[in-house]
Amino acid sequence: MKYLTFFLFIVATTGIQFFCVKDDFVERYSDCINTSGVDEEDAKMLQHGNIVDKPQLKQFLFCINQQNNIQDRNGNFDTDLLRQKLKNPILSSDLVDTLINKCIIHQATPQESAYQFLKCSRSSIMINTDVS
Repeated sequence: MKYLTFFLFIVATTGIQFFCVKDDFVERYSDCINTSGVDEEDAKMLQHGNIVDKPQLKQFLFCINQQNNIQDRNGNFDTDLLRQKLKNPILSSDLVDTLINKCIIHQATPQESAYQFLKCSRSSIMINTDVS
């Protein structure tokens, strides 16, 4: 069940909202796949918590974050928007605050910031969410 929780987190942070228009998501996802050059399998494996350390995946994550206004072109996170997107019944507001305060760390590149945020968030969710 923790993997489901993590998947739902990825869904929220990458803008794959339940009420999102499918065509809009497919277009954004496809654009980021194409512009980043990521192996589509690596992108799909994010659903299972497999976050590979590859420049193309980092670019893909950054692209998705930019497309959804979570990060600007300099890599800065919009914490208010991120907090809003992370609101859901599974993640408590305390956990969302922890993710934002602990996991948003400015890295050398915007791509690295996106990647490290996802890794840190996954780890924090796995530790702090007790759903089995």
